Amino acid sequence: MHAIVETIERTVGDLTANRHMDPEDFFRGLHQDRSHLRKQLEHRLGPDADGVFIAAEAATDGWEVTDYELEATRSRELLRRMADLMHHGTIPTDANAQRLIDEHHNSIVRFWVPNKASYSALADLYLNDDQQHSWIASVDPALPPWLATAMKTHASRLPSGNFDS
Repeated sequence: MHAIVETIERTVGDLTANRHMDPEDFFRGLHQDRSHLRKQLEHRLGPDADGVFIAAEAATDGWEVTDYELEATRSRELLRRMADLMHHGTIPTDANAQRLIDEHHNSIVRFWVPNKASYSALADLYLNDDQQHSWIASVDPALPPWLATAMKTHASRLPSGNFDS
């Protein structure tokens, strides 16, 4: 999902620079980013990860560019709040950090319901995938490892069921 948000942010950058991005180009870029994310999750989780994308595609069916822009704004604001907490010395396992991770998890649940393995794999992507890491680090360079640790703490409390249930 963060690859999608990154595409949206590039689009907003294009729009605020008075450059016009054709909606067809926007959705072509979105498809490419989603394909990259799908390959990365399949590599980490196997073919069962396909349910993640089926659920996300169903949840965003009919979305317009403005819907994606709104989601990008929400995601970036949550990451900024995490970075603020991190810079105030809050460790990822702290209850205040976990409240923000609950918000993160709940924002993802709108698109698919991660279990222990898939939420942990998403944390690994934020830490190890160049594209995902760069997106998180664009908010704060120190945030990716903090976020990944906080997500893995949260993941330990999730059920072990199917990836999309």
